[in-house]
Amino acid sequence: MGASRRFGFLIDTDQYARLRALARRRETSVAELTLGAVRDFCLKSPADREPLVKGMLGLKLPNIDWKKAKKEIETTHVGALGSAHE
Repeated sequence: MGASRRFGFLIDTDQYARLRALARRRETSVAELTLGAVRDFCLKSPADREPLVKGMLGLKLPNIDWKKAKKEIETTHVGALGSAHE
């Protein structure tokens, strides 16, 4: 590996606790877990993502009428959540 750069960022306490718990389960550090996520989700080339996209397209999910689905969700949950327009 060539030259390295250090960087930091802030996350809230609950998010850090969740990352720490995940890192423990995977027997790694929070830093390595975070670096791996950056590598996997931000730095992979589009060619690396092609098999994933092809797999997703191959699922043959149903065509959804989103307006109808929204109305069904609002109708179903109006009793539990109150009016959808409140």
